[in-house]
Amino acid sequence: MKSVWRKLSAIGIGATLMTSTLLTTTVEVSAASKFGTSKALIQQKTKSLKEKLEENKTPLFSEDTLIIKYKQPLLLGEVKGANKNYIIVQNVEKLGYMVVKLLKKDSLQKVTQAFQKNSKVLSVERSVLYKPFSVPSDPKTKDEYYLSMLKIPEAQKLKGKNKITVAVIDTGIDGNHPELKGKVLPAVNEINPMNHGAPDQHGTHVTGIIAAAKGNGIGGYGINPNVKILPIDVFDRDGFITDYTIAQAVLYAANHGAKVINMSLGSPIPSSILGDAVKTAIQKGVTVVAASGNDGTSVPNYPASYEGVIGVGSINKSKHLSYFSSYGPSMDIVAPGEDIYAPFYDYEKKSTFQTLSGTSMASPMVAGAASLLLSKYPKLKPAQVEYILEHTTNDLGAKGYDVKYGKGLVNPAAALKYDIKKLPSFVNTVWTKKEILQNATALSVKKTKSVTGSLTKPRQQKWYQFPVQKGEYIQTVLAGAKQYDYKMTLRVYGEDQSLSIDVNKVQAGKTEGKLIQVPFSGMMAIGVNDINGHYDDSSAKQSTYHLSIKRSAVMPADESTADAPIAVTSLPYTSPQQTLMGENGDDDYFFLKTKNENAAKVVLSGIAGIDTNIQVYSLSVVDEETEKNDENATEDNVPLDQLPPIAAADSKGMGEGETLTFPAQPNTEYLVKVSSKPMLDFADEKGMVLVDKSSEEAQASLEPYTVKIQGKVIPPDEDNSGNTNPDGSLSDYYQSILDGAVSSPVGKTLVGYLQTPDDEDWYGIKPTKTGIYQFSLPKGLEVKPYIEIVHVLNGKDENGKDVVDFDLVGTNMNDANWVSGELSDTIFAGLKKNETYLIHLMGNPMTGGGISLNPYQLSSKLLISNTGDKYEDNDTVPKNLPSSTVHGNFATPNDVDMFYLKGKKSSTYSLLFEGGKPSAALLKKYPKELFSQIYGAAIVYKDVNKNRKIDGADAEMASVMAKGLFEGASNNYGSFKVEKGSNYIVVIIGLTASSSQISLVPYNLSIAPVPTKDEDAKSKVKKNVPSKPLALKKKGSHTLMATGNLNSGVGYGDEDWYVLNVKDKWNGYISVSGGPEIDTVISLYHKGKRVSLADYYAQGQSEVMRVHLKKGKYYIKVKDINGNATIKPYTIKVTK
Repeated sequence: MKSVWRKLSAIGIGATLMTSTLLTTTVEVSAASKFGTSKALIQQKTKSLKEKLEENKTPLFSEDTLIIKYKQPLLLGEVKGANKNYIIVQNVEKLGYMVVKLLKKDSLQKVTQAFQKNSKVLSVERSVLYKPFSVPSDPKTKDEYYLSMLKIPEAQKLKGKNKITVAVIDTGIDGNHPELKGKVLPAVNEINPMNHGAPDQHGTHVTGIIAAAKGNGIGGYGINPNVKILPIDVFDRDGFITDYTIAQAVLYAANHGAKVINMSLGSPIPSSILGDAVKTAIQKGVTVVAASGNDGTSVPNYPASYEGVIGVGSINKSKHLSYFSSYGPSMDIVAPGEDIYAPFYDYEKKSTFQTLSGTSMASPMVAGAASLLLSKYPKLKPAQVEYILEHTTNDLGAKGYDVKYGKGLVNPAAALKYDIKKLPSFVNTVWTKKEILQNATALSVKKTKSVTGSLTKPRQQKWYQFPVQKGEYIQTVLAGAKQYDYKMTLRVYGEDQSLSIDVNKVQAGKTEGKLIQVPFSGMMAIGVNDINGHYDDSSAKQSTYHLSIKRSAVMPADESTADAPIAVTSLPYTSPQQTLMGENGDDDYFFLKTKNENAAKVVLSGIAGIDTNIQVYSLSVVDEETEKNDENATEDNVPLDQLPPIAAADSKGMGEGETLTFPAQPNTEYLVKVSSKPMLDFADEKGMVLVDKSSEEAQASLEPYTVKIQGKVIPPDEDNSGNTNPDGSLSDYYQSILDGAVSSPVGKTLVGYLQTPDDEDWYGIKPTKTGIYQFSLPKGLEVKPYIEIVHVLNGKDENGKDVVDFDLVGTNMNDANWVSGELSDTIFAGLKKNETYLIHLMGNPMTGGGISLNPYQLSSKLLISNTGDKYEDNDTVPKNLPSSTVHGNFATPNDVDMFYLKGKKSSTYSLLFEGGKPSAALLKKYPKELFSQIYGAAIVYKDVNKNRKIDGADAEMASVMAKGLFEGASNNYGSFKVEKGSNYIVVIIGLTASSSQISLVPYNLSIAPVPTKDEDAKSKVKKNVPSKPLALKKKGSHTLMATGNLNSGVGYGDEDWYVLNVKDKWNGYISVSGGPEIDTVISLYHKGKRVSLADYYAQGQSEVMRVHLKKGKYYIKVKDINGNATIKPYTIKVTK
C-alpha cells in the first residue's frame, strides 16, 4: 500500500494533538467504544502508528559525520580547536576528500567551524544520507508488461556480441537466484568489506530487471540477459547510507570494468564528494543512470540531478507519469516503474519473485537499454549513449521535451537502430582554455551589457569574453526558459594564472547570479549551457537565455545602518532601488512606525544569486533588552543582530526574495532588516531546523532590490476557542474548543483571517445528509492555511463522567505532499447526517507560516450522498452475516463493518478480505483522490452473553487478523474456531491510504467453514506413487485442469496427488494458482522418483513448472510449503 494510514495521527490539532481512528486512544467515548477494545488488540499485533511514522521520516544528514574537501591532506590533531573531538574514518585521496566522524554529536558546530578556519580546507559538509527509491518464452512474461511496451524482444535481436558489465550500486543481490546465476561477478560490500554483499530485496529486484535469464523456464526475463553484473552493496541491509560510501562504490565500479552504473537510490541534498565521484566515472567513459526519486514533486534528487547522469522517471501501464515519480528538468527520460514484476529475495523463502513500484524500477530499464546499445557499439562515450537514448524515445506529454516526461519513453529497439554515423561531433567536445578563447564571442562591456542566445544543439556551450582589470567588480546574471536549467561557468585568464567558478545554485526556470572581484588582470570568459544537456532545435527556439553583465570599479556605499535606517514615511511604501554589498554580506534597515494598523506585510524582491532574509524588531522590545543589559552586563551591549526578532522570514530559495507578514501593534516603532547574511537560528520550542544556514557564505550583488511594506487593520478573531491546552483533561480542552467554535451551515463559504502565527480558527458544522463532502480553497492563495476536519465524539469515561473526543476525518496535507509541507486546495471528507464536526484552520505547521493580510475562503458542498454499502449502518450494531460473499466499501468516515455469525455447528471458519476494483464509470465520474487503496483489519469476538454488543467479557475471547498490514497488501485472511450454539461478532475495520480515510474502492469478504472433505483421502501414497490419484480433466486440445482444496486438519498439511498420462511427449507447463493465503509447491514424480520441483514464486502468486516429458505415467503433488490450508480453491493446469 502506498502509505496505509500514514496520517491517521494528525500533524496536530492545534499542532499539539496526536489523534487516530484506530491505533491511539485518548479517552473512550460511546461512539468510539464500539471498537475501543479492538484498538488495544490491534496495537498488540502491530507497531504503534507513532513508531511507524517515525520510521517513515527520512533523515537528510548524518548526525556525526563530516565530509572535508582539502587542498592538502590533514593529519589527525592538525586542526586547531577540533582536537579530541573527531577521528578520520576515510581518506578518499583520488577526489581530495576526508571523512571525519565526531566522537560527540554535540560537538558538530565546534568541529565544523574549526575545519572551516583551516587554510588547507576548501569546504566542510555534513554527510548526506541516501535511501533506495522503491515503494513493494518464460512463464511469467505476461506479468512483465514492460517487455512488450519497450519492444524488448525486438531490441534483443538487434544487440551486439559484446558482453557489457553493469554495476548495480544498491543493496546486496541474490547471486544464487535462478534468474541471475552465472551472471554475477564477485560481490563487493562497501560497508563491511570483509564480507560479500548481503543478499537483499531491492538490489535483487533492480538487478533482475536488467539481467534476468531468458529461456530458462522460470519467471520472465531482463532487458539485457547477456550482461555481467558487478554488485556493490552500499547498504549492508541498513535503511540509509552515507554519500562517501556511495562515492567509493562509484569509483570502484569505474576502476573495475563497469561500462554502466545503475543507482536506484538518492537524496534531495547534493553531496560534493558523490558529485565528484560521478564526474570522475563519466570522464572514465562510464554511463551513469539513476532514479529521479519518489517524491512526486519537481524537487531534484541526487545523483540523478548531477550533470551527465541520465535521470529516470517512472510511468505506469497506461504510459502516464506514476503518482510517486519525481519530475523536472533533471529527469531526462522515463521508463516503466509501476507494478514491476521481477526477481526478488525474500528473507524466509530466499529466491523468488515480487512486484515493486518506484523510480528504482524505472532506472534499471534505462541502464539495461544502455548496456544493449553498448553491446553493439562499445566505444560510445556516455554523452553519446545519452544522446542516442534520448533522441530515439517515444514522445509523451507535451510535444517535444517537457519537464513531466523529459525526452519521453525509452525505446531500446529504436536506439539500437540509430545510425551512429549521424552522431554530432559536438556531443563530446571538451572545452579547454584555448578552445574557449578561440570560440568565445568578444563583448564590449563598459558599464552594462545584455546578451540573448539559444541552445540549439545537445550539450552545447556558448562562450563570451571581455578584458577585465584587477580589483574591479563583475556582476553576472543568467535567466532563461522555465523548463531549462542553465549554468554559468566563469573563467578569468591571466598571464600565468586562472580562476574558475561554476554557478549552478538554482533549479530550472530560475535566475543564476554571481558577483566576483577580479583577482588579477586578464580576459574573462563566461560560458552558458544547460546542466542536463537539453536544447531546442525547432523553430520555436524555446531554449533561449538572457545574460546580463555589470561592472564597477568600486563597491557601492552602504545605504543604511541600524543607527541610520531608511525612513518609511507612510504605508503602503515602496523603497527606491537598493543593493546588498559588502565583502561579508550586507544588512539594510528600514524604520517603520504604525498608526492604527495591527498587521504588516514586508515583500523583498529577489536578487539573483542571493539568499536573502527579513527580520523585524520591535524597538520597544529592543529597549527593554538594552535596559537589562545595562543593568547586568559588564561588557558592551548585545548587538541588535544577536537579539531575537519578533518575526522573521527565511523560507524561500536563492534569488526568490522573501515575504513576511507579522502582527503589529498600533502606534509602535519597528526596525525592518533585510539581509544577505545567513540568519542566526532563533527557533522556539516549535521550531525545526533541517539545514543550519549559519555557516553558509554571505553574498553581495550589484543587482538592485526593492522593499514593499503595507499595513492593514484586520478584524478580531472569528472564534472564541482557546488555542492552548488549559489545566485539566484533554476532554476539557476539547470542550473549550467546541464551546468557542463558530457555528456555520454546510455550504456556506467560511471567510476569516489568521490574526497571528499561532492563531487557530474553529467552525462547527452539522450535515443534514450523509455522504462525501468537498471543501475547497481558492486557487493561488498567497498563504494557504492548514485545515483539518474532525468528528466530535461524546460519551462517558470509566467513571461515568461526560467526556469529549476528536477524531480526524480529513486534512489538506496528504500523502503526495507530506514531506514538502505543501498544502492542497481541496479536502474530501466523509460526514454523517446530524453528527457534529469541527473545521480547524491554522498556519502550516511544516513551514511555520499562516498570517496573511488577505482572508482565507473555504467553500463546502456535498459531492456524493449515501455512499455507504447496503449493510450500513453497521458501525455499532452488527448485521447478520449473509450466506454469500459480502460486497462492501469504506466510503463512510472511519468505517467499521460489523457482522453477526451464529454457530450452527462446531467448525473452523476461514475469513478472506480482498480489495476489489471500482467500475470504469465510477472512476470516470469522481476524483481520483476518492479511490485510494484499502485494507480491512479483522477482529472476531465471541459474544459471550449473546447481547450483540462487544463488552468486557467478549474482549477476552477475540481473534485478530491483520496479515500484510503496512506491507502493501490489500488482502487479509485468517481463521477462527466456531462452537455450536455460540455466537460471534466479526468486526472489519476499514483502513485506507488516504488522509480522508474514505475510499470508493469496493471489497469482498468471505466467511465460511473451511473445507474438510479431502478429495483423495482414500488414496495411499507409497514410494511416491498414490493408490488413487486425482484426475485431470481435458479442456481443449492442449490443456488439462482441475480444482481442489488443501484441507485443514490434515496432519503435517494436506497434499493432493494427480495423475498425468503422457501418451507421446509433452512440452509445456504445470501451473497452480490460488488465493493470497497459499504458497504452492509443485513436485513431479516418475517411477517413484522426483524429476522436477517448482517453488520459485512467492505466496499468493501462481507456481509454474516448465516440463519436457516423454511417454509415461507421471504424478503431480500439490502442497503449500508450510502445510497451510486453502481458503479459495486452487486451480491446477497442465498445458502444452
